[in-house]
Amino acid sequence: MPKESQSQGEASESPPVPSAPTPTPTQTSSTSTHSRGKSLNDKAISVRAVRSNTKQSHGDRPPSAVSKSKSSKPPADSRPAQQKPLVNPYIYQMTKMTLASPTMMHWSRAPVSGLLPSRHLRAHSMTLVDSVIWIFGGTDESDSRDDIYTLDTETFIWGKPKPLGDLPPPSRAHTATLVQNRYIFIVGGGQDFVYYNTVYIFDTLTHRWIRPEIPGEKPIARRAHTACLHNGRLFIFGGGNGTVALNDVWAMDVTVPFDKLRWEQIKPREGAVPSPRGYHTSNLVGNVMVIIGGSDGRDCYSDIWVMDLDTYLWKEVNTDEKYPCMFHSSTQVGSYLFVLGGHNGVSFVSDLVLFNLVTLQYESRSCAGRTFPPRGYHGAVLADSRLIVTGGFDGESVFDDVSVLDLAALAYLPQVTRFGIIIDEQGVYVEDEGAEYQEEGYVD
Repeated sequence: MPKESQSQGEASESPPVPSAPTPTPTQTSSTSTHSRGKSLNDKAISVRAVRSNTKQSHGDRPPSAVSKSKSSKPPADSRPAQQKPLVNPYIYQMTKMTLASPTMMHWSRAPVSGLLPSRHLRAHSMTLVDSVIWIFGGTDESDSRDDIYTLDTETFIWGKPKPLGDLPPPSRAHTATLVQNRYIFIVGGGQDFVYYNTVYIFDTLTHRWIRPEIPGEKPIARRAHTACLHNGRLFIFGGGNGTVALNDVWAMDVTVPFDKLRWEQIKPREGAVPSPRGYHTSNLVGNVMVIIGGSDGRDCYSDIWVMDLDTYLWKEVNTDEKYPCMFHSSTQVGSYLFVLGGHNGVSFVSDLVLFNLVTLQYESRSCAGRTFPPRGYHGAVLADSRLIVTGGFDGESVFDDVSVLDLAALAYLPQVTRFGIIIDEQGVYVEDEGAEYQEEGYVD
């Protein structure tokens, strides 16, 4: 695996997990899949597709996201009081559309202007709020940074806000999670040989940083972990602490006032769990966290795991094709996870593979237009029908470009679907095509 130069402050570091962040797309896409319901051999993962007329706006925003509020406190906790014995994670669809040819996907370089970043982008975080991407931290060829940049996805104009408040230290390999379509929660990260377990909150309306005091038990310091937001709770998984790779899960209720924030360690129910890792990706699909790849510092993983965030059950997904990957990005686009770039254990790659959330199998795609150079440690978000990618590292150079993958007139946002993992009352995975899930008057 390529080693980073000493000038990047990382060559002498020897944690089990290499140093760079996995992009953490934490905003749940409104998504769609074909109605095929193919199961994996005798595995107890069942996938079911049901059409609906549910409509969403931006495909990159969580269904629960609300409009901007002037209040500095989140609303009261709205999580269900009791856990249902039968769980069926599902994906809401945007609109009904006709499938377009996948060959229509097209790479281009964005014509950016404005206050361009004074540094290259690597190990940074990208968070989409409405039509603006907020980029925090990361590292260039030498140092980690603590600055914030914005990129308007409609005009491709860069901006650099002047933040106020309790500013965070320089950081890379942290996670950035959007809460209430306003607040960005920065968890963990680090610089050089220092690792963080702090939480910083950035208010995108006031441009003010907040550092809440969080008493009680908390995760050990880490970076290269991932985060997902589900039912008002922020979940983090894995990463590395400079000595060992991790596979623990922690959750925080982010619907309470900031001075009431508390961490809770999630103990998985019996059964297999993923091996410790960092530089993986996680995506929230319904109430399921999907983990792809990663590394423990020795091996580059090709496995895929899902965790039901309501019942805390893990399950491994078996795919026909194996794609070892770390430092990649994974972005939910309709009924697919777009897995882009990264390192395959041998070299940096520019591959785009799609993980189909209906068949639970990989599909390859070719793209027209500008060649996308091999890289990892980049960031990627979905804005309307475009995948926007910034920065990255290819083992020698850090990138400063903005690449755009046009998704062919919403080719991957077709029918309304529901995707499910069925669990019986004993927590055993079963294949049950006739199972029912009932909520808000809906029965599928």
